Amino acid sequence: MLSHHLRRGLLALLVPLTLGLHGCGPMPPAEPGIDPAAAEPTPRPTVAPTETTQPTAAPTATPAPTQPPVALPDEPPARAELRAAVGAYLAAGGDVAALEERLRAWGAYAEEQGGFWAGLDLNGDAHGDIVLTARDVGGEGVPALIPTGILLAYLGDEHGYAETLYVDEEGLPAVQAIVDLTGDGQDDLLYAATNCGAHTCFGDLQGYRWQGAEALPLFSDAVDHPFPGYAVEDVDGDGLREVLVETGTIGSVGAGPQRTYRLVYGWDGSALALEDETVTSGEHPIHLLNDADALLEGGAYVEAIALYERSYTDPDLDRSASWAEEGWEVALEAYARYRQVLAWTLAGDRDAAAETYETLLADLGEDPNAERYLDLARTFWGALEAGDVDGACRAVRERAGEMEWGVDVPLNAFGYTNRTYGPDDMCPAAPAEG
Repeated sequence: MLSHHLRRGLLALLVPLTLGLHGCGPMPPAEPGIDPAAAEPTPRPTVAPTETTQPTAAPTATPAPTQPPVALPDEPPARAELRAAVGAYLAAGGDVAALEERLRAWGAYAEEQGGFWAGLDLNGDAHGDIVLTARDVGGEGVPALIPTGILLAYLGDEHGYAETLYVDEEGLPAVQAIVDLTGDGQDDLLYAATNCGAHTCFGDLQGYRWQGAEALPLFSDAVDHPFPGYAVEDVDGDGLREVLVETGTIGSVGAGPQRTYRLVYGWDGSALALEDETVTSGEHPIHLLNDADALLEGGAYVEAIALYERSYTDPDLDRSASWAEEGWEVALEAYARYRQVLAWTLAGDRDAAAETYETLLADLGEDPNAERYLDLARTFWGALEAGDVDGACRAVRERAGEMEWGVDVPLNAFGYTNRTYGPDDMCPAAPAEG
């Protein structure tokens, strides 16, 4: 009987170190004993692995070798030949333990990205299956400083192994877990492909399940986030594991204040779909204004009004993450109050709109930092009293078009991860005139 090496547990995602703001690419992986967080521009979320990420019990049937046997080359093959060499060896029933050792000898064994998993049950038959990651090896058998490579999966039968999945993406795919996520008793595969720019590394989490010989994607939507952390655990206690993603932030000053999230994906019968999204970081007033504006534009006026209110009254908001000029807090408050006037009007409560408008004038009417949005509020209210909401919004957009809307405007001074506003956004009740 052939010896199969079974690797257990969730393997950590390789997240290359990033350069400074003016760097030219990602740094090489840290050596053991060095804390990667010390060199990263943004703290990377981590999630402790759990015992629930172990593969399911593997079948014991072993393929019978064919004749003649296929030998593995002594010298490490180039990337283009590695897939074919390994595939031919396994198809002929080559020894699995010998393949693992040869990958190590070549310098292609990708320990940090998952290495070698044997004795799996990917498709529910009586034969063990294999998943492996293999690093590209340089001309003299030396792995590249920034690892690149491939991920391969093979299904076993009575004769050998047949390739069922080949992943060739930028970077080196890293296995995150091989575990049953769908409740069918078969192992499913989670891996992440990491791509790094000058400031930030993004992890693209992907997964597959098997129906017979066919590998089917697990996720219904893309799961691509900066500096992510992953875990697999039964969050709701229903006996079926969920996938947890802790998002990080973009490591660029120009990105502005950002939120991080804890995302929970669960099996819905056809795919792993987002079940829960929780903010795990402090929030800035601009975040609430962006959300409130989206609600208003979607017709959720009461919910929008509550968020506008919170943007200038919540004492726990992060009010330090801004490079806007002095007085930006007053400017954002004036904008939020003007939008409350608009939202009450659109909701059909003219009395509440009038009260909010009068309060805005009384509280901020003398503050020069509120001048822009006081101007728009007066324009709106004057046109509303003389006509209807559509006419009032057209008047606001026309007045806003006479103003400058660069990054020096506080509403636009919070980086490219937050919304940028222009004249047409100031009153979206009616279609903007071209």
